[in-house]
Amino acid sequence: MADEWYLFKDQQRMGPFSWQQLLEKAKSGAIEPTDQVWSEDTGGWIPGSEVEGLFQTPPPPPPPPESGFKQEVPPDLPTPAAVEAAAEQMSKRARPLSVGQYFLVLLLSAIPVVNVVLLLIWSFGSKTGKAKKNLARAILIWLLIVAVVSVGVYLAWLFGVI
Repeated sequence: MADEWYLFKDQQRMGPFSWQQLLEKAKSGAIEPTDQVWSEDTGGWIPGSEVEGLFQTPPPPPPPPESGFKQEVPPDLPTPAAVEAAAEQMSKRARPLSVGQYFLVLLLSAIPVVNVVLLLIWSFGSKTGKAKKNLARAILIWLLIVAVVSVGVYLAWLFGVI
């Protein structure tokens, strides 16, 4: 280490200091790591934090004591964007049907064969909104009731009961 050290602090140049004096000033807090120091070895004014050994870094804290408790690592939590996307998707499924959507569902329900296929998809599909799912199930129940009654009336007519 150099024999003479100079300190530039609060717009004033101080020194010369011996290495030991400079080290004691650093330990007492009279010198901060951002204060400029100079010696023949530094080649110019440099922050005190760049001088090796001037500011001792504190040792890392000791590890916590071992206890018999093991903390489980929680699973990866979803990102806020994923939560927002899921909430948006849920709100889309919970929206009521508009008049146009009701009209379309009823129109498609009047087409033979297509109605049963679409009503089954809407009733039991995982991507169908709750309102459309409930409407499709209600229409399927009505179709089943009409079919049972129609078959009953036909059989009654066939066997001469009517």
